[in-house]
Amino acid sequence: MKRFFICFILIVGFLPSALAKEPSKIWQEFEKIYVPADYHYALVSAHENLDPQKLRGFVVVMKDGIPAERAPFYISWGDYDYRGVTINGEKVTTRTGSAYAHLKAGDVMAISDIDHLGKTLYMKLISPEIYIPKDKAEKKRHSRVTNQILFKVPKDVFKQDDALKAVELLGEWFKPFQNINDAKSFAATISMKN
Repeated sequence: MKRFFICFILIVGFLPSALAKEPSKIWQEFEKIYVPADYHYALVSAHENLDPQKLRGFVVVMKDGIPAERAPFYISWGDYDYRGVTINGEKVTTRTGSAYAHLKAGDVMAISDIDHLGKTLYMKLISPEIYIPKDKAEKKRHSRVTNQILFKVPKDVFKQDDALKAVELLGEWFKPFQNINDAKSFAATISMKN
């Protein structure tokens, strides 16, 4: 009985760490290339001014139609709604209800936060400037827009821990940059094509 108990403790103790083992190259590469902002309250609330000095990574949106939300305004600005947007291959899904805006190819977004769980990368994005959709230009109040991208790494890429392929696939949606000027320069080339 004592042996059984010791074996049980060993199995229970090691099982979570064995199950938690995940491809390290993919996440290390994502975290190196898609650099999140230094946390400050303006990443949470539109009531505060965003500090451009704390933004460390940017992306240029490469495909049209990615939903984003603005902060609500009551008496003053509220907290941002990081609308969940799942990207699985070429399929984009989000929660029900219409989005405030749909990002266009060439839009520049700052990386607010990045995390991962299982085969999914979670990347929060915030527009570095006030975002005014064309169909809402007449509205009185505009804020930055935000979303949280849930990028599903394909099973075969995840299993092989193929960091280059994973970065290539995410890059088809969001091209990474380390500073806003480079991101804006690249975004201008996309805008000229459209």
